[in-house]
Parts: sequence; structure tokens; C-alpha cells
Amino acid sequence: MRNIFIGLLGFMALVCSCASKKAVNMGAAKRPGISFIFNGTQRPDSVILRVAGVPADTSSLFLNDYVGILQNGRRVAVAVAGDTVSVGAEAVPSAFMVQFDYYSAPTLYIRPGEHIDMVVSSISPMKYEISDTPLYDEELPYADEADDFRYKTFRFARSKWTDVQYDSITAAHRRFLRKMVTERPASERVVYHLFCIEDEFVPEAFECLAPEAANTLYYPALCAKRKSVLRTMAQRQMMDNIVENGLPCIDFNLPDSTGTQFTLSSLRGKWVLLDFWTTWCGPCRRGFATMKEIYGRYSDRMEIVAVACGDHEAEWKRVVEDYELPWVNLLAANGPDGTVAGYPVRSYPTKIIIDPDGNVRDMHIGEDEEFYSTLEDLLNE
Repeated sequence: MRNIFIGLLGFMALVCSCASKKAVNMGAAKRPGISFIFNGTQRPDSVILRVAGVPADTSSLFLNDYVGILQNGRRVAVAVAGDTVSVGAEAVPSAFMVQFDYYSAPTLYIRPGEHIDMVVSSISPMKYEISDTPLYDEELPYADEADDFRYKTFRFARSKWTDVQYDSITAAHRRFLRKMVTERPASERVVYHLFCIEDEFVPEAFECLAPEAANTLYYPALCAKRKSVLRTMAQRQMMDNIVENGLPCIDFNLPDSTGTQFTLSSLRGKWVLLDFWTTWCGPCRRGFATMKEIYGRYSDRMEIVAVACGDHEAEWKRVVEDYELPWVNLLAANGPDGTVAGYPVRSYPTKIIIDPDGNVRDMHIGEDEEFYSTLEDLLNE
């Protein structure tokens, strides 16, 4: 089972994409706030913002709590009448989650008295340049190299690499991050880079920051991410221990599509494939055909329990009906502690094999034939 921290990819991709864009020097001092400058052929009807003060709490927030604060910020919609739309800065350091009509753009962070220019040349695909923030004004050694390796470790690029290649890329990325945090332990851009990475290196690097790093805009977000990573590591260690030692599975009660409560332990005496998935997950859906084939051959001795994670009920029921899924189908909310039905699910699909005695025999993240070979080997023991 590969140790890949997932976190909240959509938010991360938006926040962490802005430092990849080239800075533009727009000249003289300007009114505090953000100017959106549309210099291409595409122009939105409106700029829609969620504006929230940067959370000051660095002790109790997990990353999903932090993101929730930003997503619940004050809504501001500004009609686009010309080439430029401007919004004023807030009285406190703030985050601006940005949309152009229905197209999501990067989340911009700004302090009182600062100005940011975002020059947008295309909305679909999104192309832009940003200037006048500390992320660009500060020259940072190794930043370009770290960016190159960071892009290669993003989940959407993960399938390009073998395990050996991915481990090599991750190791190289960490080497550059260590150099950056060692040379600039209080840097705004270093804190930003640490916030953007998606692995278990975050707690190690966090300990190398100088106390002055707490004054940077991304520090509260990094604290929330560190706390989430540590929780994920502990939960993963718990699941690894359960799998490696064949310990009892975690029991749960969840509603099926008719509203009837289902208890996992009711399947004692049968093998169980516990499948955590979501309706928007392509690999999850691609696995249905193979799962149906195996279910058809072994339904006398196994049951599949498919747990949809955090989906809207109507959409979940529609997908179950459209794909004619014949097994036990359940719906679960994503727990506040980062678990689903007590299990630390960080990526989809996550599949767990439970033996007839209720003990966990294997756990696999992702969709591939190797897992189904393992499942059939166990079913034929």
C-alpha cells in the first residue's frame, strides 16, 4: 500500500498553481486590493469571490476546517464591464477564492495595504500572470527546481511514473525543499512551497522553520496541513497494523439505498470486499465491470459492500441504478476526523478485503488487476 497523502486536491491545485505563473511588473504603486485584467479574447460576465480573513488559529484547525472557513467567506460578485475589475483589500490579511463565471481560478492571499495584479489571457484553459506579491518579489534559491519536481508529484501526473521513478522524483523534490528551508527558514515562499506539497515530509520540514515564519500569510494553512498530515500518518499506521496482523475490521452501521440500516458484522461467515468510492471517480467506475465478473463467480462465498463517500444522495442512487450494481450499496458522510465509517480513506477507490472471521486481510488504493488477483487467491484458499 503506497503512502500517498491526498488531502483536498481541488483546493490545493488552485492555491498552489498561482506561484507557477510568471510575475509581471505593473509599475507604480496602486490602490490596495486586487485588479483582474483581461487582455485576451475571453472575458467573463462576472468575477465571483469568497473573501475570508486568514484564520489566526494555528493550533486546533485541520486542513478541511481551514478550507471550510475560506469556502464560507463573504460572497462578492462583480460584473465585468471592461478590461479591468478591481476589488479593495480587507482590513485584515485575507484570502480571496476566485471564480470567473463558473471557472475556478487561484486563491489569492493579500495583506492590508498590498496590491495584486492578475492578468488573465485565457479563461478556458486558464492562463494568467500575477504580480506584486511576496511570492514573486522574493528571490528564492532552488524554487524553480522544487516547482519542477512538485508538478511531477501531483496526482494527475502520478500515472506517468513507475514506483521507482516516483520515489526518485519525491526524493529529489525533498532535497531541494531541505535546501530552501535551511537557507530561508522564515521565507514567505518557503512556507508556501511546504504548504503545496502532498506527502509526509511536511512535519519534518515544519520543524526547521524559524519562529518568524509565523508572520507569513501561508503559515496558518501550513499549520492546518501539518496537523492533518500527522493525523493521516497515525491513521495509516493503524490500518497498516490491522492489515499486517490480520486484526478485526472496524464495524459500522450505514443506510442502504432504501434507508435500511446495514451492519458490516452481519456478513460474518463470508468474504467481504469493502469498496470505498465516489460518483465522480473515473477509476472507481471503471472497476465495476471486473467487480461484477468476480461477484458473479464467487457470490456464494463473498459479498461486496460499496460505500459511497460524501456523495449527494440523488446522484449516488442514480449511478447505482445506471450501472446496475448488484451488491450492498451504502452512503456515508466524510467524518470530521478525516475518516469514512471509521476507515482512513484518503484516495478512491480504496478496497479492503475482510475474511469470514471478520479480520482484514488486504488493503489497496487505486484500481488495477493486481488487487483482483490477490482477491481471487484469497477466495480460493
